[in-house]
Amino acid sequence: MSPFRSVGSRLAAALALVVAVALGVAWFVVVPSLERNLTRAKLDQQANRVRAAIGSDPFPSVTFHSPNVAANWAVELGALTNTRVVVYEILARRPGPQLEAVADSSQEILVPEADRIVVSSALYGRASQGVVSRDGERFTEVALRIRKAP
Repeated sequence: MSPFRSVGSRLAAALALVVAVALGVAWFVVVPSLERNLTRAKLDQQANRVRAAIGSDPFPSVTFHSPNVAANWAVELGALTNTRVVVYEILARRPGPQLEAVADSSQEILVPEADRIVVSSALYGRASQGVVSRDGERFTEVALRIRKAP
């Protein structure tokens, strides 16, 4: 006698199928939407923390008399905002932005040309944010241009 001949086994199989379909829908519809919303919330939170820490001016002015001052500022701002802070200097804008890392709150200088968020902020002069991948890990990133004070 076949195990699927009884009503109980047919109902159990139908219930298992319904649960599998529901989990599949949740995985392919709900999870990506939730991930997008959480990523957007994290980006907004980071941008708000940084703006609150450096002031409301869209292009705050900061003067670094030496690389040590820039490094201390990056470390302090990173601790205050619970983020990684990297200070870049724009050496040239054309033909493509040439950037030099001046300071990094994590003591690990990045190659700015490979960072599309930083390049976008340098090119267009506005805040840029997005998700970047480094060494197989995904990070949210906010880049703000800071004008050098005279």
